[in-house]
Amino acid sequence: MIPAGRVATYGQLAAIAGGCTPRMAGYAMASVRPEDNVPWHRVINSQGRISERPGAEVQRAMLEAEGVAFSASGTIDLERFGWTGPGGGRVGDMHAPRRAGGAERRGGRMETNGFNGFPKETIEFYRELVKHNDKRWFDAHKADYQEFVIEPAREFVVAMGARLQKIAPEIVPDTRTNGAGSIFRIYRDTRFSKDKAPYKTHLGVFLWDGRAKKLESRGFYFQIEPPTMMLAAGMYRFTPEQLAAYRAAVADPKGGPALKRAITRVAGNPGCAIGEPHYKRVPRGFEPDHPRAELLKHNGMYAYTEGRIPREFTKPSFVDYCFDRWKPMMPLHRWLDRVSG
Repeated sequence: MIPAGRVATYGQLAAIAGGCTPRMAGYAMASVRPEDNVPWHRVINSQGRISERPGAEVQRAMLEAEGVAFSASGTIDLERFGWTGPGGGRVGDMHAPRRAGGAERRGGRMETNGFNGFPKETIEFYRELVKHNDKRWFDAHKADYQEFVIEPAREFVVAMGARLQKIAPEIVPDTRTNGAGSIFRIYRDTRFSKDKAPYKTHLGVFLWDGRAKKLESRGFYFQIEPPTMMLAAGMYRFTPEQLAAYRAAVADPKGGPALKRAITRVAGNPGCAIGEPHYKRVPRGFEPDHPRAELLKHNGMYAYTEGRIPREFTKPSFVDYCFDRWKPMMPLHRWLDRVSG
C-alpha cells in the first residue's frame, strides 16, 4: 500500500498490524525476498533514517530513484515524504490502533503480545547518565538509548494505551519520539536555566486525551528517575482559558462539590495524593472565605503516587501495575472533562 515516493516507519507498520513491535516489523522487512514483491525499501526508522546494514546503499538508491530526497545528514523529511496511511495520518502522526490489537484478556487481566516489560538496562542507562551527563557520553551510548529506552517505551505506549482505552476511550497513544508523541524528548532546554546539563535524567511518558494538544490535555503520566517512579493523572497546568473554566466549575454549586467528592475518592486510595495549590491567595473575583477557596488556588489539577521502581517494571505485568494505580484516579479524570473541552 505504500506508494512510490513515500516512506513509512517500522512503528507505523507495527501500529497497523497490532500485537507487533517496531523491532518485529524491522525483522519482517529484513526477511523480504525479491520475488515477494514487497516495497521493503520504503520502510525506515522513526528518525527518518534507513537501516545501517548491508544493502543500505541499495535502499537509498531505490528511494532516490522514486524521488525521495535525503538531507545532508542522511535523513528523510517525514513531513514531506511520509506516507498517509489507512488511518489518514502522516507517518509521524500514526497512533496505535483504537482497539487492543494483539492483546487479549485472560482471567480478568490483559495479556499483551508486544510489551514484555522494560529491560534492566533501562535503569542502568539513566544511572550512568546521571554520572556522565554530557554529549560525548550520550553520543557513544545512543544505540543503548534507542534499544533500552525508546523501543520498550514505544511498546509500553501501545500496550498501555490499548488498556487505558477500556476506561478512557478518548486516550490516544502516540509512538512518535520527536517530542510531539507520548514519549518526552531526553533533551533539556537549557536556554534559561543555570543548569546546563543537556539531558533529562528521567523517562517521561504521557497518554493524553486526543481531542486537544498534548500539554493542554488531561491524561495519564508515567515517569522513572532511578530509583524512583511516579504515576499521575489529570492536568498539570491549565491554559488561561482552561484556568477560567476550572475556576467557574469550582465556583459552580454543582461542579464544585462534584470536584470535592472526586478528590475525596481519589485521595482515599493508599499512596495517592493530590497536587498542591499553586497560588497563595484566592484569585480576584472570588471571596477570600469562599467555601472552596483552596481549590481556587490551583493552576492545574492532578493526582499522583510515587515510590521506588517496582519489580513489575521488567515484566509484562507492568501494564497491569500501572493500570491498577491509574484506575482509582478516574473520578478526577472524568471531572476534568468539563475543563479540557
